Amino acid sequence: MFLLSKPPADRHSGFEDAQGIVVGATLVALSVQFLTASNLLTGQIAGLALLGSYASAWSFGVIFFVFNLPFYILGFKQLGLIFTLKTFAAVGVLSVISDLMPQMLTVDTIHPALAAV
Repeated sequence: MFLLSKPPADRHSGFEDAQGIVVGATLVALSVQFLTASNLLTGQIAGLALLGSYASAWSFGVIFFVFNLPFYILGFKQLGLIFTLKTFAAVGVLSVISDLMPQMLTVDTIHPALAAV
């Protein structure tokens, strides 16, 4: 029988957190590239940022970053400084990568069903 123990409060090192943020942000930026190529939307703040980027000259990354600013106050009050800093880093990295992604990868055609998945 396995003994179940409670995991330590800080299960990941700073390097592991940074690696997870970069990999996760890159994958989400790729999905934003797919959605943009097929003129699709998603929900929540990312969907609003996509809609804003379609309707204006502003990029997805800038709009996404700005739309997330009010949530840092709530995050700090409810979940603390460490969570808020990691979230700020994740949103910032996603914003930068999603703005740079079209320079590194161009998707000319993609079926909307595949882009939606």
